[in-house]
Amino acid sequence: MTERIEWKPLLDVAAEIVRSYDTGVTSTPVRRRTPEGETLDPKALHGPIGQLVKELEPHTEADPAALLFTSLAMAGNIIGTKPFMRVGGVHHHPNIFVAVVGSSSLGRKGQSYGEVKAIFRQVDQLWASERILSGLSSGEGLVAALQDDPTGVTDKRLLLYEPEFARVLAVAGRDGATTSTILRQGWDERDLSVATRKDPLKATGCHISMVCHITPGELQSKLADNDYGNGFANRILWVSSRQSKLLAEGGHPDEASLIRLIRQIRTPIEKARSIGEVTRTPEARTLWASMYEEYQVDVPGVLGLVTDRRATQILRLSMIYALADGLDRI
Repeated sequence: MTERIEWKPLLDVAAEIVRSYDTGVTSTPVRRRTPEGETLDPKALHGPIGQLVKELEPHTEADPAALLFTSLAMAGNIIGTKPFMRVGGVHHHPNIFVAVVGSSSLGRKGQSYGEVKAIFRQVDQLWASERILSGLSSGEGLVAALQDDPTGVTDKRLLLYEPEFARVLAVAGRDGATTSTILRQGWDERDLSVATRKDPLKATGCHISMVCHITPGELQSKLADNDYGNGFANRILWVSSRQSKLLAEGGHPDEASLIRLIRQIRTPIEKARSIGEVTRTPEARTLWASMYEEYQVDVPGVLGLVTDRRATQILRLSMIYALADGLDRI
């Protein structure tokens, strides 16, 4: 995949959130308007994941952006820890953290998650029933959920689904809390540990992804200043979500089309789980070199703190797109 995705609309969303944060205005962030309305760049709807969004979009009030990024997070988590991209001595795996930001009444955040999970439940039923965790209360609890098991359980994939992310941020903001530290560790590494106990917890080979939901007002009030400076906020992809249409009686996707779609997603994902190192084609390396230079520009203020991990975020997204195609090269 060598087509370039335009990320400016996503930065526009981040800038709108920051402007609201700085001014105290509690309004829902909006994406850049086009003559046709608010849309994703069509290039973002690539491959089987893009086809999933295209199939679901006419039959749901959920925002296409929320559908897309939730799908990318789920696909990357199902694929697991074996695939990686090498950046010097660091290995990056296909796990991402996504925060869907929208109003409680019209954001349709929960609908975006429900629509996508229904598809991925058929892609990997064991994962859907056993590898999704909600209600995170502490960093210790997360490590305990993945700690090394003497019985030999080896599935260390875990998707954190937090429909009330404001609660998690409140817990993380308490004195002595380890939640933010462990989440940052889980984004960066495969091995987690908590040493502040009489009996230290340890979990190795972990693969943690996250999908969470929050309103703009909660985000402004609960995300602590420290979360900007310590890199917690820039490990998260912030996605603006709005009700996309009115469907008084709900949607009615074609069952046969959904069955075909599930097969189109399952086959390359099963193949991807055995892929090791993911690389770039010569054309993609050339494109990446020019993009990477752009991402080294220092962005001032809170916006810079929220987006200064953008090169690594795009690396992981591009890896998930390629793996979802069943490919070991971008």
